[in-house]
Amino acid sequence: ERGVISSEGRHRGATVTVCNSSTME
Repeated sequence: ERGVISSEGRHRGATVTVCNSSTME
């Protein structure tokens, strides 16, 4: 999922932060 978040995250900065927070925890 990290790859997907990175690709989509690049376009969605807000989503990256939220996804990263959930993935990191």
